[in-house]
Amino acid sequence: MNNDKINEILEDYSAQTPMQEYLVSVIDKMDGIDMMDPPIPTGFYDLDYYLDGGLHPRQLITVGARPSVGKTSFAISLIHNMLEKNKKILFFSLGMSSQDVIKRLFAGITGMSLYKITSRVFSDTEICAIQSAADYIYSKTFYIVDIPRLSIESLKIMAKEAVLRKKIDCIIIDSFNLIECREDSSADRYARIAKVLKDLNYLEVPIVTMLQCPRDREHREPYLADVPSDMYPLINESDVVFFLHRSRYVTESNQYSYDDKIARKAQKVKVLIEKNINGDNGLFYFYFNGDTSAFDNYF
Repeated sequence: MNNDKINEILEDYSAQTPMQEYLVSVIDKMDGIDMMDPPIPTGFYDLDYYLDGGLHPRQLITVGARPSVGKTSFAISLIHNMLEKNKKILFFSLGMSSQDVIKRLFAGITGMSLYKITSRVFSDTEICAIQSAADYIYSKTFYIVDIPRLSIESLKIMAKEAVLRKKIDCIIIDSFNLIECREDSSADRYARIAKVLKDLNYLEVPIVTMLQCPRDREHREPYLADVPSDMYPLINESDVVFFLHRSRYVTESNQYSYDDKIARKAQKVKVLIEKNINGDNGLFYFYFNGDTSAFDNYF
């Protein structure tokens, strides 16, 4: 390659072009002209603060937690919040059936306990609340894919078609560990996951995926170092990684299980942002209602 060709290539990568584009976007925003799509609010105020307003196009967000902390409940609460903004959602529920997802969504919408929703024994008033919730969901654009052992390539194809044909605004995956991705070697598997994630990035919609971290006998918060090695491509490609954690302890001497009804009624959930390429890392809290299995802002 001769020097003229090298100089031509370098001109294409001059820092002046992105700098000018950024300055124009700043001036346009100050003048009330913003050509960029606004972010999708998550409905969680502290989270939106760290995400610069919400979920942005081509953004990959990973939400990690240990078993039984509430990854699926958080995903469904996020869906509920975005449906209230009339956003179109595609949900890959790889560990729970679509009917179970709907039950949890009903609980969050009606405020009835998940136990009550599951029992299917209702008063006339409760039947009306369930019907109203059903009408509400029916009026929204919401798709649930609950195919077990879905391959990562099939997920990519379905996501692409949904965005192109149904104009989906956001894709949520629960959880990434359950995506089928077998290869002869770990290196091949790593490359395969990384390639699909890059392809999904071109869909121009935010993607939020849950990630299960290994159990920990000390009940401590999970961190990036706790992520399974086969999930490193996901962490590397993610723009934001945060972890959910709630203690099994009411006091140091009084231990309870996550199935304890009294202890589950109201819990403070720690949120640890460990990676945020366009913002700050930080720590804040959610509120978890064990009866409805729903997350909310913590005040």
